[in-house]
Amino acid sequence: MATHLEESLQRDIDHIRGKIGESWNWEISYGYGRFHQEQNRVNLLNLQNLKYAINAEFDPAAPGDLSRVRCVDAAARAAGCVPVNLFGPNSITSAAANYIRADLKLDGLMQQDVVQGFLSGALFELPAGPVSIAVGGEYRRDWQRSVTDDTTRRGFGSASFIAEYEGNIKAKEAFAEVKVPLFREQPFAHSLSFDAAVRYGDYNIKNVGSVLSYRFGGEWAPVRDIRFRGQYARAQRAPTVTNLYSPARHDSDSVVDLCSGVTATTTGTIATNCRSIAGVAAEIAANGVFLQDTTSIEGPAAGNPDLKEETADTLSFGAVLTPRFIPGLSMTVDYFKIKIRDVISSLEAVDLLRECLGNPNGLTNNFFCNEITRNTEGQITRIINRDLNLTQTVRSGADVAIDYRFDAPQWLSSKGKFDIRFIYSRLFDYYTVFDGVDGVRRTDYKGEIGAWVNSGQAQFGYRDGGLRLRWKLRYTGDAVDSNVRRIAAETAGANPPFLHIEDRVRHDFYASVDVPYSGKDFRLYAGVNNAFNSTSPFLPSGTASGSSQNVAGEYDVVGRYFYVGFEAKF
Repeated sequence: MATHLEESLQRDIDHIRGKIGESWNWEISYGYGRFHQEQNRVNLLNLQNLKYAINAEFDPAAPGDLSRVRCVDAAARAAGCVPVNLFGPNSITSAAANYIRADLKLDGLMQQDVVQGFLSGALFELPAGPVSIAVGGEYRRDWQRSVTDDTTRRGFGSASFIAEYEGNIKAKEAFAEVKVPLFREQPFAHSLSFDAAVRYGDYNIKNVGSVLSYRFGGEWAPVRDIRFRGQYARAQRAPTVTNLYSPARHDSDSVVDLCSGVTATTTGTIATNCRSIAGVAAEIAANGVFLQDTTSIEGPAAGNPDLKEETADTLSFGAVLTPRFIPGLSMTVDYFKIKIRDVISSLEAVDLLRECLGNPNGLTNNFFCNEITRNTEGQITRIINRDLNLTQTVRSGADVAIDYRFDAPQWLSSKGKFDIRFIYSRLFDYYTVFDGVDGVRRTDYKGEIGAWVNSGQAQFGYRDGGLRLRWKLRYTGDAVDSNVRRIAAETAGANPPFLHIEDRVRHDFYASVDVPYSGKDFRLYAGVNNAFNSTSPFLPSGTASGSSQNVAGEYDVVGRYFYVGFEAKF
């Protein structure tokens, strides 16, 4: 049983603004945010005390006397150990239950202080309009701490381990933005403008220090009906307090051991390295093959104090069409490409295993192997998902959107309005590059679950006075569980189960009405989400995207559900 108490506060404590002359504005503000969480998990087990309590013996002074059973460990006895009898109804006494019981606690606190100010206005006038500029600065402090109880701290609690840590990040930033209208109402230049921005930041993180971000772009409308836009930006993100300071935080993963299935005669670097592991070699010697016992292992996430900032370069360009001969219609198409260098992320378990076991120089002095823990039988028990600065992540694609708003025909309603919206997204590339043990490695995500090549949504709405109706359709294209599995299957000419996933469509319906004679202050609403019960495909533990619940979180795991409610304004 667990209880939670959460408290959050976010407000501007002080806010001062004013004007200088007719065209300049200034503002200074201070913001404070606080989130406090208290969590109590009661009636759990102290696993260390349980270990002492079930290791019991007869008191040497009274052998065979069931009333004189004691804990074997002398230090535990001195600390109050009470033996536990696991057999039979009501066999555990109240004293024994109290000895092995654990009430685990977490006290987490996050605070942010922000002081910022800016000055904005028009520098001078051009024929197309004023040249606008904004300059300012900001000081920000993020502080976070997590405190647990002694049982959790020592790793003896039967619930998920919660890390205890504390850290802060301080940043000082200065920024400037400018917008320049170049042409307006000219031949082949209904409007043409240029904008740019720059931001300098200084952090108290040892591997970050100073960063410089900037952006520039422009818009050109040769005629009123069509507008072209483009932008290039460089943005930098420093690691968070959790990224930097958090110890391993308990989690579990579904992992297929690359050593599973290896025999004494299996060839290849991976097989050779697997046989160099004592527990694996012993299993092969005894049974002829090493087989993984379970694919569910401990997979804690962990911070890394050696992280530096990640740097993203983004290029985007597109067009907006608003034809005057079809009022209410708007169409957009945009292309984007994002490259993130030194991206802050963690490697997947399969990448860590491949880099560890695929090293032709063996398993020693190998960072990737250091993140993997095996027991004496050679079974994987733990793989740490540590935050790292990977070489690069690249994602590119295109988005197309159509919006159309129009009046309902007179025979239906004189005040009704329809709105229709279509969005389609096409993924061109999505991959991560990192430095492996013997060269650069590339992990391709395009086409996997969550990185669908094709996705989109459509929405149809109707509004008439206080009545609102909406039908929303969401689409995700077909996918594969894992590109690693797909390539292996194609190489072997196989078609393993749970590899290929069909496309999915979800339908949501919503209706609301304003209650008559209450103005717009009271509304009734109802709806059904996922009306046709399009849930996650069956993906068991052992697949890359599956889980012990046999589902993938990127899909709807709840299914159809209905809701009703009301909204009142006072």
